[in-house]
Amino acid sequence: MRDVFRVQRERAQLALAEDEPAFASMRREERVVEERYNDQQPEQVAREVTGAAASLARLLESLDDDGWQRTGIYNWPERRVRTVEWIGRHTIHEAEHHLHDIDRLVLATPGETGSSPAPAPGT
Repeated sequence: MRDVFRVQRERAQLALAEDEPAFASMRREERVVEERYNDQQPEQVAREVTGAAASLARLLESLDDDGWQRTGIYNWPERRVRTVEWIGRHTIHEAEHHLHDIDRLVLATPGETGSSPAPAPGT
């Protein structure tokens, strides 16, 4: 979600600065490998998620009516013109889904998710 918040903020900024820009792919699969997600420290990522969410929220809170209606072009899964308002709503929707998934995994008892919890450090 950290990177989703960052990319969506960049897209909103681009839509505010240019007339109907075409948004580049987020490159989700490539990003995971290139940025070595599995090697990142959870505590640092958590701080970065919070910061990226706050940064996007500040941008969206600063918008006037015209800003919300600015548009850009999403090319996936099909080419569609989207408003900054859609970007904000869609991002919140996705964040809610991911938070639900995280809660489910964190609260799951061993075996429910198909894997055992990681061993405690030093064991």
